[in-house]
Amino acid sequence: MACQHELELAMTELVTRLEEEGIADHTVIILTADHVPYDNKEICDELAGYTLDSTFEWYKNALIIWSGSMEEPVTVRKQCSSLDVLPTVSNLLGLPYDSRMLVGQDILSDSEGFVIFNDRSFITDKCSYDANTGKVKSLDGSQIDDVYVENKIAQVKNKFNMAESICNYDYYRYIDEVLYPSEEEE
Repeated sequence: MACQHELELAMTELVTRLEEEGIADHTVIILTADHVPYDNKEICDELAGYTLDSTFEWYKNALIIWSGSMEEPVTVRKQCSSLDVLPTVSNLLGLPYDSRMLVGQDILSDSEGFVIFNDRSFITDKCSYDANTGKVKSLDGSQIDDVYVENKIAQVKNKFNMAESICNYDYYRYIDEVLYPSEEEE
């Protein structure tokens, strides 16, 4: 808790200085955690005040994107993950990117929230699916049909295959060479 308080003090000082320098409107600050506290679930349980579900709840986190140019806060309530930070920020900054080449998605888009875990479990805005047990749990009270779950399982498989292929075949280097050929290749 002390670390969180120190972070808050540091961010307050940073924003104050940005505003004093007149550059807050041209600044974007992004805060998110990249992991749970050192894989120590007991600490997370203690902070939450109860024993967290080890498949989904343990990984809950927050993403804060701030700019002095924001006129009012925006709160997103759909399921999202750290994989969604890059496409979200790319879209906010107007950077060109091909959404098909990223596992994550822009969380400010109209697309359904979709979080994928390493064990191929997932959470959407409608349900959670535990790949270890095959159990599906409705998150919005609706009946979840098998076709929806099967489509999401296939989507997870495709995203894992795409990510693996990108790494195994150095796909981004290939794309970079095609889009930005060196002078010898021209």
